[in-house]
Amino acid sequence: MTTHRLFIGAATLAMVACGDAGPGPTPPPPPPPPPVPSYTLSVSPANLTVAQGTTGQATVTIARTGGFVGSVTLTVEGAPVGLAAAFAPSATTASSSVLTLSAAPALPKGNYTLTVKGITTELTDRTFQLPAIVPALAGGSSVTGGADHTCGRTAGNVASCSGNNPAGQIGDGTLVDRLIPTPVSGGIPFVELAASNGDHTCGRTAAGTVYCWGRNLDGELGDGTTVNRSTPVAVSGNLNFVAVTTGRRHSCGRTAENATYCWGGNTWGQVGDGTVIGRTTPTLVSGNLSFVELGMGAGFTCGRTAGGAVYCWGYNEFGAVGDGTFIVSRPTPTPVTGGLTFIELSANGACGQTIQHATYCWGFNANGQVGDGTVNSRSTPTLVQGGLTFVEVEANGPHSCGRVNSGAVYCWGLNDNGQVGDGTLIDRYTPVPVRGGLTFAALMMGGYHSCGRTTSNAVYCWGRNADGQLGDGTKVNRNEPIAVPWP
Repeated sequence: MTTHRLFIGAATLAMVACGDAGPGPTPPPPPPPPPVPSYTLSVSPANLTVAQGTTGQATVTIARTGGFVGSVTLTVEGAPVGLAAAFAPSATTASSSVLTLSAAPALPKGNYTLTVKGITTELTDRTFQLPAIVPALAGGSSVTGGADHTCGRTAGNVASCSGNNPAGQIGDGTLVDRLIPTPVSGGIPFVELAASNGDHTCGRTAAGTVYCWGRNLDGELGDGTTVNRSTPVAVSGNLNFVAVTTGRRHSCGRTAENATYCWGGNTWGQVGDGTVIGRTTPTLVSGNLSFVELGMGAGFTCGRTAGGAVYCWGYNEFGAVGDGTFIVSRPTPTPVTGGLTFIELSANGACGQTIQHATYCWGFNANGQVGDGTVNSRSTPTLVQGGLTFVEVEANGPHSCGRVNSGAVYCWGLNDNGQVGDGTLIDRYTPVPVRGGLTFAALMMGGYHSCGRTTSNAVYCWGRNADGQLGDGTKVNRNEPIAVPWP
């Protein structure tokens, strides 16, 4: 009698007859299943900066093993109210699509991580994502304030400045103070302006080229010299910057790769290269840290990482570095203590907002600019009193301001020129409301004056005006907001 036994292998099932006839032929194994295609996304730029009231674009590139086939429908998740996202085309049969982000004027400033997803016609149940777009909304106001001058730009990116001009910081080719906004010479279209809390100004073009003008005795213009310039000169080094900021005697720029370069005065290590040697051209900041936002004050610099950690360096006699000490200088980036996660830095770097929109400040506090109800300098982040939830905080030396979601603005600190905007000249150690009942969409701080852009796109300024920095055609200080003809 012949019997049969089953043998089950890893990939085949065969029947073998036992007996005199011997084993039968083994059938060939079945062909392997086709490989599942692999899709990946990349986004350029990975960190997209979009100012409030404007749009920005990024290119999403789709790659598939074996080449692109079919089509992919792209969507964005995680966009807050006020930040619209659209693809062109949304269902693409090519390997790329352009994503346009549109930020409403009242969208709170901050970092928003968006997720790009795609569904393919090849695998209808398959999605893929890359949380790579982080639009850092760098303040909607096109007006920027220095110590005693102010600059702004039109919708067409034409720059004008007013105020004090002894070093040429107005940029009109003269050293004459200007009481109204005066065009910067050269006709260079700037998408970003940064007026220093000193006597120089810098501007960035859409191509990433930075120009500076004004005082240059410490090399803060970055052109390789220490010669003052009354018209814009290009910063040396052929670097492409996505952001530019200015301190009193130094300047910094951030590249698309989030590398930070600084130049100018370095007495306290504010350039961040580990030395106290002045630099007349851009110099890479030590530490191999990637910053998504920079803030600069008088002799110090701060940077915020994508993870919300803040590092500061430079002058620290009054605690501006925020490391819990009053060691006079820190020439390399030093972590700010407290374990807080920040989503925003103020322009001067000594205030920040946490992810819960709590506001903390640190450093010099002789006039109450920390906002904790005292005049004691603070070497660690200290909670601003008053129980207010700000969507934007700006500070510049001796005073600070914050904007709440309704558009109301509160200020605190030195008020000898009316820069707090409450109708008095009394220093304020905690936030007080700015008079006028205006609804602001963005803030700007000068050394001793303040400005804001309303939701109707009008600009109001208040504070010191002895040099015409408010731009209203007078030299009269204002202790509450006054409409000014800024673009």
